[in-house]
Amino acid sequence: MVRMGASSFLVAFAMPLAAAPRVDPQSAVAQIAWPYEAKPRLVADDHVWRCTGPTCTGEALDRPASRMRTCRALARMGGRVISFTVGGVPMVGEELERCNRGLN
Repeated sequence: MVRMGASSFLVAFAMPLAAAPRVDPQSAVAQIAWPYEAKPRLVADDHVWRCTGPTCTGEALDRPASRMRTCRALARMGGRVISFTVGGVPMVGEELERCNRGLN
């Protein structure tokens, strides 16, 4: 049996967490088909979005789950998302359909 002291245990298990790459929010743009007058400000996935007409700008993490979570939050608050781009990479096809799934 190998005995490990408390400090060895912490180092062994904390190292992978410390080495995880940091993901910073990226600039994002959404085009929303508002069913009513556009809201000037939304909060989606803990990021503030500012809207002028159908165009909303904000930030989102460029990870698949985060992109989808942010897009779905915008769709629930504003209406059908026509386009959604994070860090210059657009959401297209089935991914954009999944974002809007469940909207009336």
